[in-house]
Amino acid sequence: MAREPWLQEFLDSRGFQRADVNSYSNGRATLRFEGRRLVALPAGSDRAWRTDFGQVAPEMVRSVLGHLLAAPGFRSQEEIDRQTVQRQAAECALRKIAERVAESPDDSQGRFLRRLLWSMFNGHHVVNLWELRGVLDGEQSAWVSAAVTGWCLGNLTEDSLRDALRGSGELGRWESVRLEQASLEKLGESLSLIAGALRRSVPGPLTSRLAQAHELLQEAFEEGTGAAPRPGSSLGAARSE
Repeated sequence: MAREPWLQEFLDSRGFQRADVNSYSNGRATLRFEGRRLVALPAGSDRAWRTDFGQVAPEMVRSVLGHLLAAPGFRSQEEIDRQTVQRQAAECALRKIAERVAESPDDSQGRFLRRLLWSMFNGHHVVNLWELRGVLDGEQSAWVSAAVTGWCLGNLTEDSLRDALRGSGELGRWESVRLEQASLEKLGESLSLIAGALRRSVPGPLTSRLAQAHELLQEAFEEGTGAAPRPGSSLGAARSE
């Protein structure tokens, strides 16, 4: 198996070169083939990973090896160095975003960047990247690009995101933030629509979920306004129905 051209080509694309007749190495990890059996020794360990490919097709072998070689112990030093540079760039960009938010949290750029930070942290805040691109200047766009790329690649940890939220002042602002009037209007409209759907729906699991959604939205509405909606007002339509 070690001499099959497709395997050599695949391993070469992953940075593994032939070390001897049956072995390949990337300078850190070693793959040794004994017929159709593989003994894979990761860097910094004396415990090998073993498997027998038997009559498995080349496509499946490539898939298994792809997952294996993505593990830290089988990455080349070049890959490790590249990931380190990417992680440092992402963390630097994240700090720049946090500093910008701390300076001006309530202008258009600061508000977009605040939503971006929360979106990466917990996924509960929607960010329109097209609008974000239109609001930010070139330098800020570069920060966002580096931070989002690093986040997608797993180079930003939860702790680093939490530190950015803390450094930007977002954690301190959490309890004091209130919804804007336009958002409250939309929330009131949503409450009315859900209330109407509940009145027309046949009882079942869906109506139970709608009722739960209505209750949560009602709580959000009251927290956003600091008080229950006034009877007869447009915002109180859902409550009065």
